[in-house]
Amino acid sequence: MMVEDLIALLLLFLHSSTVNGRNIVVYNNCPFPIWPAVLGPGNPEGGGFRLDAWTARNLNVDDAWRNGRIWARTGCDGDFNCETGTCIVSC
Repeated sequence: MMVEDLIALLLLFLHSSTVNGRNIVVYNNCPFPIWPAVLGPGNPEGGGFRLDAWTARNLNVDDAWRNGRIWARTGCDGDFNCETGTCIVSC
């Protein structure tokens, strides 16, 4: 391959990685852990995760994820039974 071909391939890769997805950063600015719930196409992050105090996590979601939701839950156990922010629908 020639250098021009490699550059074109790299540009195509960079274009496709930015056009076909979104990056969302979830911050926990609380002094205690939270369990963000994530609801949207493709069930990103399996529906939720633990986020320790003063930390952040990047979520990479599909570009079709336009009507997704993220909300905080607190006091969750290992089965995501939470004191606050419990899911109305299955997360």
